[in-house]
Amino acid sequence: MAQKLKTSKAKALGPDSPIPDKLYFKIGEVAKLVGVQPHVLRYWEREVSSIKPGKTAANQRRYRRRDVELFRETKRLLYDEKFTLAGAKQRLSEIGSGRLDLEPKEGDSQDAAARGVTAKEPPGKKSEKLGARLENCEKLLGNARSEVDALLDLIR
Repeated sequence: MAQKLKTSKAKALGPDSPIPDKLYFKIGEVAKLVGVQPHVLRYWEREVSSIKPGKTAANQRRYRRRDVELFRETKRLLYDEKFTLAGAKQRLSEIGSGRLDLEPKEGDSQDAAARGVTAKEPPGKKSEKLGARLENCEKLLGNARSEVDALLDLIR
């Protein structure tokens, strides 16, 4: 009998490929997107509290896009930046609390070191950067308040 050839229009998944626009991913897909074995993902999932997949009725893990991004960041911290797992967990908790961006924004010319995503930044530098960010936020809020006041004056 002649075998049917499977033809797939889907692009091959890999650690360098963009994350597909889907709501949920199975563990095999995530493993391919991150570039590690599924058992490594399950281990990281137990160790890193910010990664919490949902489960299907059949008790299969369902990962969201944010989980895939966190796994990729975990791999980058462990393999490229040479963090320990404890250090990577701390860095990921900072990302989860909104204190650090996970990925650079489009058009952001600053490299990772300038954004404070390095492994060896002294504690004093972090508070200086936070102070500068806070000052920038206050300035933006002041500008927004002025614009709202001007609009209210126009309405009256």
